[in-house]
Amino acid sequence: MLDSNQTHYQSAFAQFDSQLEEICETDLGHKLRDADIVESSKNATRLFNALNRLRDIVYDIRSKYGSQGPNRNWNPTISKPPPPTPSLKRRISALELEVTELKDTTEKRDMELEQASIRLDEYRDEISKANKTIENLGCQLASEYETNKRFDQAAEQYDFLSRLKDEELNEKGSTNDSVGADAVEKGWLRYSHQKGEMLLHASRFSEAEQTMRQVLEKGKEIHNDAKLKRQENREAQLDLCTALRSQGVVSKCKEAEDLYYPESRLTHLSTQDEADRTWAIRNDFEFAYVNAEQALYESMISHLQRVWPLRGKASSESRQYLETAIVQLWRLLEQRKEVSYTTKVLEIYCEGSNGLPPEFLDIITEQGKALQKRGEHENAIYFLRLAWETPSAFSSERRSLGLSFAWSLCHLKQFSESSKTLENLLKNSNSNTSSSDQELRAMLAHAQLHLGNLVEAERNARIVLSQCGTSALPGFHTFNHADILIRTLVRHDKKEKYLGAYGVWQSIYKDKNQIAKEQLRSHAEVGNELAENWERSAIRRGKHPAKSREVRTQAKKLGDMAG
Repeated sequence: MLDSNQTHYQSAFAQFDSQLEEICETDLGHKLRDADIVESSKNATRLFNALNRLRDIVYDIRSKYGSQGPNRNWNPTISKPPPPTPSLKRRISALELEVTELKDTTEKRDMELEQASIRLDEYRDEISKANKTIENLGCQLASEYETNKRFDQAAEQYDFLSRLKDEELNEKGSTNDSVGADAVEKGWLRYSHQKGEMLLHASRFSEAEQTMRQVLEKGKEIHNDAKLKRQENREAQLDLCTALRSQGVVSKCKEAEDLYYPESRLTHLSTQDEADRTWAIRNDFEFAYVNAEQALYESMISHLQRVWPLRGKASSESRQYLETAIVQLWRLLEQRKEVSYTTKVLEIYCEGSNGLPPEFLDIITEQGKALQKRGEHENAIYFLRLAWETPSAFSSERRSLGLSFAWSLCHLKQFSESSKTLENLLKNSNSNTSSSDQELRAMLAHAQLHLGNLVEAERNARIVLSQCGTSALPGFHTFNHADILIRTLVRHDKKEKYLGAYGVWQSIYKDKNQIAKEQLRSHAEVGNELAENWERSAIRRGKHPAKSREVRTQAKKLGDMAG
């Protein structure tokens, strides 16, 4: 038996191992490594499995006994495998042919798949373009609805656009397009938020609450923004709070309050950027507003006193919002007839401000005039003075405001301020003959009479008398100019002035049948004043004027006519 250590010795196992490796390196062996070919043919699968099984067995024996395998007698001269039998050659050739055909079929199918994939991409592009066109048209339609205050239809349109984004998101997910999916999600957020805003405008507060909750939660998730640093998420939370408050449910108002309070930190504003300052100021103001809605008025005033002076540190857009919102807050208090708190809100607003905003100016003027018509001049004067002292362009509204202000001043015997106000109005007048100018001059003459400025009082009263005679002036804020002129002339206490007053009186008496009873009563009082003062003055001079007795008789007749 040959020694196994001889250099040319090769055991039967080693020979079999070499033959197996040679088979694996043939074309057949290489083709059997192609997974597509193996999976497409049962014969190829069986041959692949058999070959792998042999290789596994050989590997196990070599690992256990070494490269020569078990130590057994074997003919060392056999170094090559026996030639394959013809039947085996035919089987191998058939298999190689089948593998080649399968490979050709696979390549053809690959080409078909590639063409189908190209067509699918083209179809997706067409769908994408169509969706974009639909989206643009939808946005235009929603905007048109919003402009025309058709908020229900606008909400439906934005809901359609958000659902369109949902479908796009599903499509992006099927194609593993993470970048595109991110953009689509942000589009969904935008349209859903706009839908919520339209629901708020349509007073569909419960639906708006549900929508805004979804938007806020999704926005915080997408942007990893648990601390609400992004503006769109902050706006979503503010809109959610509005939806909660608007439902008038105590628990929902409390939830809104709990959302506002943590964000209403007004400390260290100087070290914050504008966005963070605006966020804190807005939340503190809304906290005050929700207190007002819950009738917690002292807390409301406390927060307003703190936040209102800081509004200048917020963004310009937020300042405009606050200017409008405080008017709405004031209206809420005014509707509830909380007079003391409406006054406090006005005081807070006006402290450090240059007058009132246009929205406030209108309602304050209306409030003052309403109080004035009820005869509440002391309450009216606060609102009218506030409105009058607010700078604004001169207009018919400004003239009407000044006239009302001067009227209440006269009733409160504040004649000096009334006179200045009326002079200012006349100075800015474009006409000296209009009924409003005549009304202004008559009231100015009344104030000047009480101030002792008899020359100017007489001059202004005569101007009105020359323009409209003794007829009563139209309008609510009237003092009869003829009566004022008589009283002014009497105050001179001179014979010629009494005669002048007598002439005016005769004009009044002549027109007595065309004068209303209420005005007749006023004229009768003036006639008695003229007669009494004239007689007293004449007696001091040693005279007994018959005309004064005539006036007294006529005054009595007017009094009788007035009833």
